Amino acid sequence: MAYAPIRWVAAPLAAFALCSCTAAPEHDTSRQGTSQAARAPEGPCALKWHDNTDNIGVPTPSGKWTHSTGTVNALTLFIDFPDIQDTEGVQARHDQFFPATAEYFKTASYGRLDYRPEPVMKYLRMPKPFSAYRLERGASYEARLALVKDAVAAADPEVDFSTYTKGDLINIIVTPKAGKGLDLAATHNLAEPIETDEGPSPIMHIVDVWDNDSSLILNHENGHTMGLPDLYPYAGDTTKFPAGHWDIMSDATSDPTDMLAWHKWKLGWIDNSQVDCAAQQHTTTERTLTPLAITGGTKMAVIPTSDSTGFIVEARTKDGLDRTQCAEGVLVYWVDTTKAGGDNPVTVYAGNQPDSCGQAKGSNWRALANAPYQVGQTYKDPRTRTTIAVTGRNDDGSHTVKVTRG
Repeated sequence: MAYAPIRWVAAPLAAFALCSCTAAPEHDTSRQGTSQAARAPEGPCALKWHDNTDNIGVPTPSGKWTHSTGTVNALTLFIDFPDIQDTEGVQARHDQFFPATAEYFKTASYGRLDYRPEPVMKYLRMPKPFSAYRLERGASYEARLALVKDAVAAADPEVDFSTYTKGDLINIIVTPKAGKGLDLAATHNLAEPIETDEGPSPIMHIVDVWDNDSSLILNHENGHTMGLPDLYPYAGDTTKFPAGHWDIMSDATSDPTDMLAWHKWKLGWIDNSQVDCAAQQHTTTERTLTPLAITGGTKMAVIPTSDSTGFIVEARTKDGLDRTQCAEGVLVYWVDTTKAGGDNPVTVYAGNQPDSCGQAKGSNWRALANAPYQVGQTYKDPRTRTTIAVTGRNDDGSHTVKVTRG
């Protein structure tokens, strides 16, 4: 068996406010994962999807990823090792991630994704000591696969894998005593199914979380199973995130944040009717954008410059999942779908320099803490002769923008 490339994230610094919740009900064979029919992004503003591991282009190929609308069943396994045994109890570990993860996806998707964690509420002991798996940052696919197969085998007596679908996923949550400081959180897209008592498991997407104690990390890794790329850099200056803290796929290590409108469109959480496509050149048009924190209305304007590149404009307010942001206003960013995850497919433009709030934020996204443009400010791109002017703001946080295409 083989994996698609593994994605790495740093250990989190802060978390959502979490609360205790009860164990999931008995496994029900009638609750197969489903995906609500959502019209795929289309038209000249649907920047082209390119065939690499995870791509920001649209539409996302169907059948390749977990469900992003309808129901996704997240089988959740807690594991420890003979040489590193858990002492805190499974309920405490469970409550670090749930129900916060499900609530995040419900809010971010405007209710279109029903994320259902289905935990096996006990620690499953691996057959080999932690040291025997030879896991470290950059561990081989074979080492990762060995642990995943052992976790599935340990859960097999407790789980009827035939009741799941290819659109579901597995979360493997490891005792936090193992892998400390190794940044081992990862997503695995299996090339071949794992055998179970019921036959080959249909679940092809598996996430593992190690010494992390934040649902932010789980949100990020689960985003990969839906086809979303990393927005932080793998190489070059890795201390600066070109997408800042404006998407969970960029920074999952500090305060909560919503997803970019572009990602919401990609996942089927925003309809084509909520996308204002400014594809015609040599025109000036004005439109009103409602903030991402509220349901309904036009969520973004797209100004394509080729079939794979373009400017995106959206309104962000300090509400909902963006409640801890330093600034609100109109976010302007560049999308390049020829770039894979880790190669900076999104660049957010800074409308303002960070103030005291921004200076207090993490160094990797501090420069973009005050990125949103305010009323009276204009973004100009001389290369494409594109200007985006913020001309007004309403009480509900919606903003009026004037777009001129050269």
